[in-house]
Amino acid sequence: MTTNTKKPLIAIVGRTNVGKSTLFNTLAEENKAMVSAIPGTTRDRAFADCVWRGKLIQVIDTGGFERKKSAKGGSASGGITAIEKGIKEQIQIALDEADLVFFLVNIRDGVLAEDLDFARELRKIKKPIIFIANKADKKDLMLRAKDPEWKKLGFGEPVPISATTGIGVGDLLEDAYAEFKKLKLEPQPAEKIDALKVAIIGKPNAGKSSLVNALCDEPRMIVSDIAFTTREPQDTFISYKDKNYLLIDTAGLRKRAKIKKGLEKIGTERTREILEDADIILLVLDISESLGTQDKNLADLAVKSEKGLIIIANKWDLIKNKTPKSPKEFTNYILSRLNFIFWAPILFISAKDKKNTPKIFGLIEDVQKERKREITHNALDKFLKSAIKRAKPIGGTGMTTAPYIHTMKQTGTKPPSFEVVVKTKHVLHGNYLKYLEKQLREKFGFAGTPVIIKSRSRK
Repeated sequence: MTTNTKKPLIAIVGRTNVGKSTLFNTLAEENKAMVSAIPGTTRDRAFADCVWRGKLIQVIDTGGFERKKSAKGGSASGGITAIEKGIKEQIQIALDEADLVFFLVNIRDGVLAEDLDFARELRKIKKPIIFIANKADKKDLMLRAKDPEWKKLGFGEPVPISATTGIGVGDLLEDAYAEFKKLKLEPQPAEKIDALKVAIIGKPNAGKSSLVNALCDEPRMIVSDIAFTTREPQDTFISYKDKNYLLIDTAGLRKRAKIKKGLEKIGTERTREILEDADIILLVLDISESLGTQDKNLADLAVKSEKGLIIIANKWDLIKNKTPKSPKEFTNYILSRLNFIFWAPILFISAKDKKNTPKIFGLIEDVQKERKREITHNALDKFLKSAIKRAKPIGGTGMTTAPYIHTMKQTGTKPPSFEVVVKTKHVLHGNYLKYLEKQLREKFGFAGTPVIIKSRSRK
């Protein structure tokens, strides 16, 4: 397995709220990272491709560097300290991976103590660094780049830009490509790589980030017992057995009543948007805990998106005294709580121990195949006759006689969609459409995908 196909790599670093995520989004030409005035919006490394003059590079957005707090002023929460430690580890990994570093400061603030601390650490690494003064969206602010105080940081005069308006970003990329040339790194021509988009959802602390890390074999996400450790959807491109996948770890979704204004609300909205763009959804359940309303709501959200769905029963390692019957017993338990997704395959895994995680790729391919399945007209005719013979059509509201069905045809794929045509003014009962769906699944499969069946009267 390989992760993040090699391209010249730029790490964007700096203290909190200097505009790293805004620059990242500008380079990626889409809103892949959340932008907020709240410190610590970005916690994990986020990767994106950047195309400039037809050539492809990769950029990494990192969490904000913060000055070490004193014992007196530091947080009393050990968990928060763990997250801050994780952010620093992610920054260090980004610096280790990068070919070039963009060091950002806020031109409006001047040199702050955190900038000095970060610069001191950066001077220790043996990587080319481009010093950038962001938020220079006015002429007088651009001129501040000439201020001698910037020399305190040890990188000379900064390149003034405005990531928000795009001022100076083109020149910045020219500087970056010049550095790559010195390093004898030649960006490759941009070309689209087809990859299945796999969105990973689940309630907070279900193990989504641990699952991504297990699939990638590297610590891309900060893993913590604190809910909402992952705030931003994280794109991870991986190849497995010559197949390409784009894994997206989404922010943990809470009940609506518990979503606070700010980052968590933004993350939830982004998650809903991402599901609309996904091919396959992995619903991660913490099988060591009872399934609740939140798990049901997430499953419902996945169904409404009409994407492929796989249930990942995580933390299987925490189940004690397992027997050969345990998988069947837990499967029945899951289906008793989530009976409306009876058609989704269930895989029991331990993301922590990487047990059964490679099987996920095979399931993804199987489900995608089912999403694209097409049934011939002749096969549907035979199926319909058999289904009607087993159970006569039931009429909907206002029908006193059994509806007459003329035909059934497939109208689309991804998801498989069908239309049942009935006699003029005849109406099929919703329960009969559910019956047809069940019969379709028994006959043709469609495991892991919604099946859409609608009826209409013949014109």
